[in-house]
Amino acid sequence: MLAVHYYLIFDGGDDQWRHMKSFYGQDSTFSFSGETHVGKSDIFDTLSRIREMLKGNSRCEKIGRVMEKVYCRAHGEEGMSVRVSGSFIMGNEFLVCADGFCAEGMLSIVELSPDILSKQAGHFQEDFFMEPGTAMGCYVISRQELHIGVS
Repeated sequence: MLAVHYYLIFDGGDDQWRHMKSFYGQDSTFSFSGETHVGKSDIFDTLSRIREMLKGNSRCEKIGRVMEKVYCRAHGEEGMSVRVSGSFIMGNEFLVCADGFCAEGMLSIVELSPDILSKQAGHFQEDFFMEPGTAMGCYVISRQELHIGVS
């Protein structure tokens, strides 16, 4: 679910982007930059603005993400929480290279080119709290918190 979330924000087409709304419920909250947004429509509008900012006006202005740490744990009786932290880089890359976590075919943190690391433009920490949805085996993001810092 989070892999699709990140794909849609960074690389997904506009036709697929509208499906992001289904990741949230009417009572879901998204906190970013001191503001809390409630409900799938408000969250979708806010994420759409963030997505446009990350895309930039040209390919060389695009911001990519390097996921350096991923932590998962139980949340409540049936939910889960995931904390993702890492760096923003200038460029087209989306890399998952956390210690102890390796996405098939992607580089580890020690294998990254120094050139990629020199493109660092900031850092982020994102917390997702997911609860069971209405369909069996489906989850919705009940709460999301995004913190961004500039390097």
